[in-house]
Amino acid sequence: MNMNKLGRLILVFLMLVNNTNSYAQEPPIEIPKSTELSIPASPAFQMLDASSSLVSTPGAIRDFKVDWSFKSYRLSPNLAIEAQPVWAVFYNRPTPEKYQNAGKFLQSLSTLNISAGSLDFNDSIRLFSYAGKITLYRRYDPLVTNKFSFQDLQDDFKAQQALLDSDFIQLKQQFLLASTRDEKDSLERLVYAKADERDALKANQKQRMQQRLEELKGRYWNATSIDFAAGRSFSFNRFTSERIDSIKFEQRSNVCWLNAGIGIGRKWLLTAQIRCEFLKVTLPDSNNIVLTDSIFDFDGTFLETSQRDSLAIIFDPGEEWIFSYGLNLRYGSPRYNFFVEGFYTKNRIPTFEEVKWTFENGARKKKTSIIKEEFIFAFGGEWKISNSVVLSYGIRCVLNEKDKNIQLRQVIPIASISCLMR
Repeated sequence: MNMNKLGRLILVFLMLVNNTNSYAQEPPIEIPKSTELSIPASPAFQMLDASSSLVSTPGAIRDFKVDWSFKSYRLSPNLAIEAQPVWAVFYNRPTPEKYQNAGKFLQSLSTLNISAGSLDFNDSIRLFSYAGKITLYRRYDPLVTNKFSFQDLQDDFKAQQALLDSDFIQLKQQFLLASTRDEKDSLERLVYAKADERDALKANQKQRMQQRLEELKGRYWNATSIDFAAGRSFSFNRFTSERIDSIKFEQRSNVCWLNAGIGIGRKWLLTAQIRCEFLKVTLPDSNNIVLTDSIFDFDGTFLETSQRDSLAIIFDPGEEWIFSYGLNLRYGSPRYNFFVEGFYTKNRIPTFEEVKWTFENGARKKKTSIIKEEFIFAFGGEWKISNSVVLSYGIRCVLNEKDKNIQLRQVIPIASISCLMR
């Protein structure tokens, strides 16, 4: 036997041994990691009303996430970043056994996520916020329930893999015992063909499992879930903040809210939200000082006196508790859905109104500012472009009451993109 044949035999033998050992060490099944039923907006954006719907969909994600929001007629650089520290440190493993063996409390604690974001408020003011969210209850937990949902696929895969392994070992033995070159070449081709079959079986298994996962998402995408979130927001003038050490943050609000969603059939999801916000505002109010003006003719002759309100403005810092609540109804599937929602709140920017004064010489008017009630109607939807990217869009119609009539005050188009960093 010459050196070329000997080297070729050793190479094929090592390939056979390596393939046999590698297949024997591989787990029989791989549960897909993209198990999130929805990709909700970051809490930091949710508290700033920067998402397409004010009533967000409850849900937990398991990956680092970035949100872009476009809440105006121009492309503003609004960005939020979200992460899950407990999951990343303790449970983000190749297999989910550690998470599945944890108690209910620790499984709920693993859904804790923190986020921070910045939003364009107007031409000069930007908002900064940070928030945290935790899922208090989930009727369906994919990482726990899916432990049994793939059992039939796992058994079928093991049976087919055992047959291929048996054939592969027999071909290996025949190759090693073959004496002629033609016989070795023929067996070598069969060995490589059998290795291709094993690779095809593995690829087909992943495809079958992904299909099963999509079926489970379609069945449970609107499963009952309850989230609780809290955060703080600040404002700063970007034109006076040229350096990082010169940014002057002004505290704006403290917010907490509770989201609860319940499924209706396979296509509908009804979500309710209750939110409490402690808002710090500056309330400008015209000073109640009456000025007396003397009017003279061109030749200096006195004509009359007239009284008018002072133009002096007093800025009083104020604090306001704002309680908001709303309902959102979605129709669709985890791939795409459409929503309508109604929301009651109060506006965050004081509205100027004329208020009558009464003085000894008659009625006078002043301009004062108040925080008015708002009724918001919104509609839109979301499209899950891939397992990692979601496009959300909506149109928000702001209504408020004036003279006991509901009037349309503002129409706001909103679009956002959420991307999981897989």
